[in-house]
Amino acid sequence: MLRNITKTVGSAVAALCLVSTLAMAQTQQPPSQAQQPQTQTQSPSQPMTPQHGNTTPQQGHRQTATENRPIMKMTCIKDNGKGDCVAATGTDGKEMVVNGEGLKSGAMMNCVDRGNVVECSPAS
Repeated sequence: MLRNITKTVGSAVAALCLVSTLAMAQTQQPPSQAQQPQTQTQSPSQPMTPQHGNTTPQQGHRQTATENRPIMKMTCIKDNGKGDCVAATGTDGKEMVVNGEGLKSGAMMNCVDRGNVVECSPAS
């Protein structure tokens, strides 16, 4: 008797999960073409157009030169115990995650935001 109830409840939960997943999938719609930026399209048979500037060979993403990125003066507020700073505050007091090799808490640093990571080096 207990086994039958357990199987019934388990089947009901599985069905509920399936239905809720399908309902969520239907509510998520891709943005319309009016909202998407206009980009140049290429057919698959055409070779890629070359990109000028600094690109990585594997990804083809443009990299901006480091001269264009401002250097931020920051203070390390947390290190990982191995001599690498992992969190810092700027002059505005805002905390952020950083990657500062060879830096401990309290160290003054020069940091550069590289887009997906903030790299820091000791301030001279």
